[in-house]
Amino acid sequence: NRWLWDEINHTNGFLKLYCLFYNSNPSDIQNTLSSRTPSFSLLSPYFKDEFKLALLMAYDELATTYSYHGDLEFYGTLLHPLFMDWIIQVKNDEARHFANLLKIIKVHHRHRVPEATKILREILELDMSSNDYMATFVLDHKGPPFTRPFLENCVQIILRKLEAFSSPKSEISKLNQQELK
Repeated sequence: NRWLWDEINHTNGFLKLYCLFYNSNPSDIQNTLSSRTPSFSLLSPYFKDEFKLALLMAYDELATTYSYHGDLEFYGTLLHPLFMDWIIQVKNDEARHFANLLKIIKVHHRHRVPEATKILREILELDMSSNDYMATFVLDHKGPPFTRPFLENCVQIILRKLEAFSSPKSEISKLNQQELK
C-alpha cells in the first residue's frame, strides 16, 4: 500500500528530526507517542460515509501540503541537504494523496459534489473549534500556519477542483458562493 508506506516514511523522518531537535532517543519519543490515547469521537460521523471521509481526508492532505510548502525555508536552514529533499518528498506525497482522494470523489461520488460546500464548512468549523490534540493525525492543525484564512483557502481550492468535474457548473458555483458568504 503506497499510502501506508508514505505515512511510515513521514513518521520515521519526523522521528529522526525530533531526536535531533530535542536531543532524545527514538524509544523515548515512541513511548511518549504510544502513551497518548487517540480520540476519534469527533471524526466518527465521517467514517460512515465514503464521500464525507474522502472530503475530510482531502482537506487534511491539502492543508498539510501547503503547511509543508511553507516550511521549506526552515528546512533549508538545517545542516544537511537531505532534510530539504525529505520534506519536499513529504509535501509531494501529501499532494499526491490529495489528488487520489479527488479521483475517488470523481469516480464514485460525482453526483454528491453539490453537498461538498456544506460538508467542507462543517470540517473547517470542527478543525477550528478543536483546541486539544486528539492524537488522530487528522484535523490536528495547530500552530501558526493553520489560521482560519489559510484553512478557508484550502476549502476554496477543493471546491474549485470539485467544480471542474461536476455539473451543472453554474449551480455549484452559486451554491459555493452563497454558502461561503
